[in-house]
Amino acid sequence: MRRILTLIACCCALNSQGQQVDSITSVIAPEYDRVGLVHRFWLGDSYRKLYNTPVKMRVMDLQTEKGGFIS
Repeated sequence: MRRILTLIACCCALNSQGQQVDSITSVIAPEYDRVGLVHRFWLGDSYRKLYNTPVKMRVMDLQTEKGGFIS
């Protein structure tokens, strides 16, 4: 939840400066890769590489998307 709020705050800060941002690159959850050797031995790597892959996401402006959702 904190990551989503941070992402929204960053988008608002960038938009308030007059810049038009069409996408943002973020990592889903880098803290999943910060585990000890015992943890990795018993539970394996699972999706750790997937969670650390940077993802490019589209930024949606609610005032202009599909005619404007916010009045």
